[in-house]
Amino acid sequence: MYKKPPRVRNGAVTQVTSPTRILIVGGGHVGLYTALRLQQRLRADEAEVTLVDPKSYMTYQPLLAEAAAGAVDPRHVIVPLRRVLPRAQVVHGRLSGLDHAARRATVTVPRPSPDCRRGT
Repeated sequence: MYKKPPRVRNGAVTQVTSPTRILIVGGGHVGLYTALRLQQRLRADEAEVTLVDPKSYMTYQPLLAEAAAGAVDPRHVIVPLRRVLPRAQVVHGRLSGLDHAARRATVTVPRPSPDCRRGT
């Protein structure tokens, strides 16, 4: 782990600690708005926010009926998490383990399907 050099302020040397790391599991309505509020209230150097979700988008559930009926364009029902949360790290995967004592989370990242061809 990278250690930051000490900071000198008014002749006094203080050790700079790494920012707090916050893990949000799930990118649904509550997960998205939690990450948004943390981005608004915390400085960039104050915390590292990571959101883990198997999908890279959030669906506005109340608008699904309108999208199915054709009253709303389907692209307005989907919110891309990475675009909305520029200061958060969005991880595409599932939380497979959580060890509170060690403060460690294990994320399983899905493998790309064999028929997925890149660059063609």
